[in-house]
Amino acid sequence: NTAIYQTYGRTPSELRGSRYNRKYQRPDDWVQLRLYYRPPYHWRSMLRFLQQRAIPGVEVVDGLIYRRLHRFADRQGIVEVEAMPNEAYLLVRVEPALARNLLPITERVKQLFDLRADPMAIANHFADDEVLGRLV
Repeated sequence: NTAIYQTYGRTPSELRGSRYNRKYQRPDDWVQLRLYYRPPYHWRSMLRFLQQRAIPGVEVVDGLIYRRLHRFADRQGIVEVEAMPNEAYLLVRVEPALARNLLPITERVKQLFDLRADPMAIANHFADDEVLGRLV
């Protein structure tokens, strides 16, 4: 707990729980990015996967929003990712403290959420596989 607080300036409970949600509402000055993907994209499945592997005190899935603390040298802040209904992009919100780090944040989000994948090509490749064909 002490290490998390010294590193992020917040307790693990604040990062995970309801105090975090109330205390750190998204201000209007957060940077917003649209990161596009090729449909279909199974957002809820991705969130379930990430929630099961979330690092306590660093990342959390809150409803349909993924949040993670990022640290770059002397800067730290929260990045939120949310799928937009009926759209083919993820809305990424970045705290102003991390505005200078948009390029590496964008790359991390693209990698984490596998946004460069072509789901149709993957499905076609595994279509004849008895086990994997049913899963893709």
